[in-house]
Amino acid sequence: MRESHCTSDAYNSSGASGVLQIMMPMHNDLVVATCGSTSIFDAACNVRVAYKLFEKVGPSPWSM
Repeated sequence: MRESHCTSDAYNSSGASGVLQIMMPMHNDLVVATCGSTSIFDAACNVRVAYKLFEKVGPSPWSM
C-alpha cells in the first residue's frame, strides 16, 4: 500500500513505476531478464522483479 496503493499503473516522476515502484530505467535489464520485456506496469511482472531485487539487495530499495 505504501508504494502505489496497489495500483499497477502507478508512476512517480523519479521513474519509479508499477505496484512496487521499480526504478526505471535503472532496473530495465532486470525487468527484461525476469519478464522478457519491459512491461513493468504488468502487476505480476512488477512483483517478480521486486522479489528478484529483494533477493539481491534486501529491502533497501524501499526503505523509508
